Amino acid sequence: AELSMSGFYGSYTETDPAQIAAEGVGKFRDEAYEIIIVDTSGRHMQEAALFEEMEQVATAVTPDDVVFVMDSSIGQAAHEQATAFKNKVTVGSVIVTKLDGHAKGGGALSAVAATGAPITHIGTGEHIEDFEDFEVKSF
Repeated sequence: AELSMSGFYGSYTETDPAQIAAEGVGKFRDEAYEIIIVDTSGRHMQEAALFEEMEQVATAVTPDDVVFVMDSSIGQAAHEQATAFKNKVTVGSVIVTKLDGHAKGGGALSAVAATGAPITHIGTGEHIEDFEDFEVKSF
């Protein structure tokens, strides 16, 4: 948040992620932020409790867009992961990260097929300037 000069909301006392998200979104709406990003813990298909938590957060904040962020190195496992994600929340877009490594991002097509959502952005590094709009031709 500091590097991007963005606001940040967290809690040292509240342990319910949905409550923290709702309070943060409320704060930033009151402050007239145009874009509010709620980032949740990573998900693995075997972690049912984390998917339940994600569903609770989505219910608490009623997002305009739910983004499935996938690591390009997971390959064809992306389809199963994206399907599990979509089974809990409505996915509006996909971001593919870690395209600066050896992975080619082939699983991204599987994620798009599983979610029915377009790839909107890619990550090609660890810095803000490495976050890019997705361009079909260059992919």
